[in-house]
Amino acid sequence: LFPGARVSKHALFPGARVSQHALFLGARVSSRARHTVRFMQKPRSRWPTMALLQSEGEGLPLFCVHANEASHFIPRHLGPTRPFYALIHQGQEGDEIHLRTVENIAAEYVRQLKEARPRGPYLLAGYSFGGIVAYEMAQQLSAMGDTVPQLVMLDTYAPGLYQEARKLDWRFYQPVLKPLKRFLTRWHLRRGRPVPLWLRSFYLIDIYDHAAMAYQPRPYDGRLTVFKAREAWGPSDLGWQATCGRKVDMEVVPGDHYSMIQEPQVEQLSRKLDLALRAADNVQYFDGA
Repeated sequence: LFPGARVSKHALFPGARVSQHALFLGARVSSRARHTVRFMQKPRSRWPTMALLQSEGEGLPLFCVHANEASHFIPRHLGPTRPFYALIHQGQEGDEIHLRTVENIAAEYVRQLKEARPRGPYLLAGYSFGGIVAYEMAQQLSAMGDTVPQLVMLDTYAPGLYQEARKLDWRFYQPVLKPLKRFLTRWHLRRGRPVPLWLRSFYLIDIYDHAAMAYQPRPYDGRLTVFKAREAWGPSDLGWQATCGRKVDMEVVPGDHYSMIQEPQVEQLSRKLDLALRAADNVQYFDGA
C-alpha cells in the first residue's frame, strides 16, 4: 500500500507465496485517514476469508478481524501462546463483493470460525471497521450460547461516532470523485472484469462506510477492551461505553491509526493485548474450575 514500507518479502503467512511487491495492496493515505484498506495477499487456506496463522499455544484462540499487517506482527510478538486466526477483507482479487452489511459479514465470519473451532470459548479482536464486525460476531456467538471472554477494539470508532469521524477525511473533491469511482467500479464488474488494483480500496471502503452507518448495535454485556492510538481523534473509549451501555476497559498505545500496528509501536500494543488475553484465559480457567 505505502511505497517505501519495509515489510519482509518472506510472507506474512508461513508457507504462502507472497511477492515482495504485493504484500499490501491499495492506495496512499494520510497519517490520520481511516478509510483506506491495506490488502494483504491471502495465504493458502481452506476457508474463503480466514487463515490460521499460529497453530501453537494453550491459550484460547484469538480471531482477529481485518488486522492487516497486525496479523503478521502481533502473533510474532505474542509468541506461541495461543492459536491465531486472521479474518481478511473480501474483494482482494478484485472480485465482486456480495456481503454488504455488518450483520452479513459477521455471520459469514462466524460460519468460518465455527467450521474451524466448533466449540468456544472464543477471543475476538478487530481493527478499524473490523472492530464493528467483531462486535456483531460477539453478539451472534453469544446468542448461540457461546462464550466470548474478551472482545478487543483496535482503534475502532463505535458506530455512533463513525459519521463524525468520517468528516475528518472529507475533501472538497469527493462529491465529484466518489461517483466517478463508483461508476468505474461498476463498469469493470458488469463486464466480468476484476476491479483494478487502484480502485479496490475505494470499492471496499465505500461498502464499509454504508455498512457502518446502517448498523444498529445492541448493548453488549461482555468484557470489551478498547485500544486507542494516542494520535487518533476521539475520546479514550472511542464511543464504546455508550454503545455497550456499560463501562469498558481502555488502553492508549503509541502511534496513529496506521503506525500503531506497525513496528516499533506494535510491540507495545502486543504487550498490552497479551495481558488482556491472558486475563481472559484466567477468567475462563477459574470459571471452569
